[in-house]
Amino acid sequence: MKRRGWSISVNLYWCSDINVPILDFPIKEGNCKRLILPPPGDARIALPTDIERINKAIKESLGLTSNRGTIWDQKIVLLVKEPYIDERRRIIVGGENIGSIYYNPYLGKHIYRPSELAAYILLHNKVVDTIKLNNVSEGDLVKVNGFSEYILIAEISQEEKGGVLEKVRDNLYRIKKIFDMEKNERKYGQFTNIISKRTDINDLLKYNDYALYYYKSRAIKFLHTMSSKIRKNVIVSFSGGKDSLATLHLTLESGIEPILMFNNTGIELPETIETVERTVEKYNLRIEIADAGNSFWTAIRSFGPPARNYRWCCKVVKLVPFARLTRRKWPLGALNILGQRAYESYDRARSPKVWRNQWAPHVLSIAPIHEWPQFILWLYIHKHKLVELVNPLYYKGFERIGCYLCPASTLAEFHIVSKTHPELWNKWVSVLRSFNCSETCIKLGLWRWLGPSSVKKQLMQKTRLKYSWKHEYLSHLPNKPIRIEVANDHVYIEFEERLNKGIYNQLPIIQGINKNDYIETPFSIIRQTDNKIIIKYKKELPETKKIEHVLDVLKLAYRGDYCAGCRSCELWCPTNAIRVEKTPIVDPNKCISCFICVKECPLAELTVDKILSSIILNKPDGWRRPGKIKRKETINIIKNLTLKQIGASTSEKHRSNDYFTDIISNFDEN
Repeated sequence: MKRRGWSISVNLYWCSDINVPILDFPIKEGNCKRLILPPPGDARIALPTDIERINKAIKESLGLTSNRGTIWDQKIVLLVKEPYIDERRRIIVGGENIGSIYYNPYLGKHIYRPSELAAYILLHNKVVDTIKLNNVSEGDLVKVNGFSEYILIAEISQEEKGGVLEKVRDNLYRIKKIFDMEKNERKYGQFTNIISKRTDINDLLKYNDYALYYYKSRAIKFLHTMSSKIRKNVIVSFSGGKDSLATLHLTLESGIEPILMFNNTGIELPETIETVERTVEKYNLRIEIADAGNSFWTAIRSFGPPARNYRWCCKVVKLVPFARLTRRKWPLGALNILGQRAYESYDRARSPKVWRNQWAPHVLSIAPIHEWPQFILWLYIHKHKLVELVNPLYYKGFERIGCYLCPASTLAEFHIVSKTHPELWNKWVSVLRSFNCSETCIKLGLWRWLGPSSVKKQLMQKTRLKYSWKHEYLSHLPNKPIRIEVANDHVYIEFEERLNKGIYNQLPIIQGINKNDYIETPFSIIRQTDNKIIIKYKKELPETKKIEHVLDVLKLAYRGDYCAGCRSCELWCPTNAIRVEKTPIVDPNKCISCFICVKECPLAELTVDKILSSIILNKPDGWRRPGKIKRKETINIIKNLTLKQIGASTSEKHRSNDYFTDIISNFDEN
């Protein structure tokens, strides 16, 4: 497996003469040094809420009773992400690292850990009570009585060193850092001199004026070029976040009159909806809404809670509504402008600046702020006086704007949701409990991963929670298998509840024929009685194809009984052969057995292909089986089916007895 890593980085400098950070282009006459930041170095300006949180964490972690020793009285503070199992930010003041603030999942609050310089200042100014240690090393466990603070500062007098200790449990601390007192004494004088120069946002704008001009002019030039080449309707995908706000403003500055498109997932926070409405009113824009309605709460009955590696929610509440809206409104194509930045994630760092979404390949997507760091983004917002349009959630402590229960969120973000929107959070907790998620599972957010994962194991280390991946997988199934028998010539599966024979309405997909008491396909004889499915192979097949055939049959069975109503199958069927009433119904006169409707069905792709396959194969990563068709092959056929119509003669060419691979692999050859 390829190791993930950042291919981009931000070059930030701090000019000590003026006490201001400068992006990419340090002034010649200034005394500037480059900041060494954790990759990719996407630092942002701390908001008032951040400062309040940091000061509170400093006081609680160090046991302070007054404001003395809290964050230095600076208007310009930078925060940058650091690696951690949850949320952690390095704090930069005066060009120096003064420590980190991180969310402790077990304590359920933010903790401050001082840097060497900050610890020295706390020692030097005698702000906190300290302990004296001798002959210790980093990583040592030390028993300390008489202290209740989570973070302790130590004097290691004989060695002229200091230390930072972090509580492990009552009276037991681990030495996290040992530092040289003399080195920090020299640095302290410089630091004090730098922070004595009071600066604010106006200084930031003044000394970053050229950088801001550079990024803005490149983005506007890009927008002009793309809009003149693609003479289609222009859409701005607006999420209610800061990135899409800057993107919309850039588009308007370019002289383009866009249509605003908002994807209402049904699980957005109310402030986001209000921000969208306020923005539409401010700029007098036409708005189109890809509305998922109540889809999430309906679909969760079939899927169970979403996870980072089980994100059925994205298809149901985002991709399908988006694809349906764009096909209905702009069937001949459109130019979609998004506020997507490379610094947001590894995947977005590798994403191009221009692309076609596989769900709507008739729409060309572009990202004018692709290379923008957060630092320049916030400067743009202040420069153009867009603060009044910024989503108020940012000023309540939220780092990102989106679905409030997204499994990609951190526990720190969930903590904020529980405080700012308790009624919504309690609703979600009730749903998690209904799927047998324990209080520990909810507190540590273990539901955010389906099956074993490294971070999940780390979070569970301090708990006594017994874990079974099979038990977790079964809890996500709407109907659980209670007996599975896999033999050379047949497969027998018995379910907990009765099946409703929804498979019979979809037989053309697998070229099945209804023989009343059984179903005949080119490969097998299928019998379904009450809660049992028995599949007997008609001919010898490779082992890989046997399991794929079994899973294909189960996909139709689950779709037939537990359809979530997202209508993805209707969207992708090239011959309009399928319609969804309460369950999918296939017209045998139109169906060409291309299987795309099943491959793009979230219930089939995730519930069966991911969960049920793992249970049948008795391994937690059953979706990595060798016979499974690669995703890129499915994407290839979807793209072709969307971008060109399939005629009758072509449809016949795609009818194949081996619908597992030939349809996909040979599509471009026909």
